[in-house]
Amino acid sequence: MKSQRADGLGHWPRGKARSTLTAAERAAVIRKLRKAVELQSIRSVARTLGLSDRAVRNVLSGEDQPTARIKALVARL
Repeated sequence: MKSQRADGLGHWPRGKARSTLTAAERAAVIRKLRKAVELQSIRSVARTLGLSDRAVRNVLSGEDQPTARIKALVARL
């Protein structure tokens, strides 16, 4: 799809990372995060992963997509 903007930059919000993961990989990361949050608090999971609790909340709520970095961190859980 071609951007409608004159500068051709598209419509992605500045500062928001795009996920390079496939849908199956994203779903697996979110499943693993949800399972970890069932056992401990979001803050505790975030601290273990080295992320902010806001980043974990955003991924779990669907506001943000997990990135390759988050996938690698969750794989070590």
